[in-house]
Amino acid sequence: MMMKFMLPLLAGATVLAACSTPSTPSMRPAPVFAVNYRCANGEAVTIRYFDEQGTAVLVRGGQTTELNRVSSTPLTYQGGQTTVIADAGRMGINLTVGAMATTSCQATSASGRPPAPPTAPPISPTPPVAPPPPTAPTPPAEMRVSYNCSNGEQISVRYFPQQGVASLSRGGQNTELQQQVTPPGFTYTGPSTVLRVADDRMRLTMTVGMMSGTNCTAA
Repeated sequence: MMMKFMLPLLAGATVLAACSTPSTPSMRPAPVFAVNYRCANGEAVTIRYFDEQGTAVLVRGGQTTELNRVSSTPLTYQGGQTTVIADAGRMGINLTVGAMATTSCQATSASGRPPAPPTAPPISPTPPVAPPPPTAPTPPAEMRVSYNCSNGEQISVRYFPQQGVASLSRGGQNTELQQQVTPPGFTYTGPSTVLRVADDRMRLTMTVGMMSGTNCTAA
């Protein structure tokens, strides 16, 4: 008899325990960004963006429409017959619902944390372009210089830099000389004659045969 009396009590306690267990309601995470828009057709709509989930909720005319992000460039959300294309800051959107013409909407207010702008990759500095090497001036085809020498002579030399030769005119005679580059000037040599010429050809030392060198200066 005792067992028959306790069985209904146990069953009732089980039912009460099941009924008293609190249920956890499903909750959508708080939106990252909520924006109120005023559209060109006069409508006022609100979109709550859930960036972490890649979704959004459109509130229009008292009805809500779930949207999924389908593209990031441009930022595009779609759900059912609704398409929303937003600019990077989500301050402006183009809204298309069903067969209606697309209408543009501008933000009137916003709340929550706005999306962080995309970070552009660092731009490597452009290395400076090295200037072209200086071009050596082209020597003249011919230079004629008259000199007064320390021994009283007056001579004239015709230089041909491009051919690397010179012609010495001395005492009514011409002597052909070959050029050698001997920094900081030039040396011209010929039969029994040597001219050691400064780089600017304004001074030279002339040696002829066994005589000592004679300094000459451009006249």
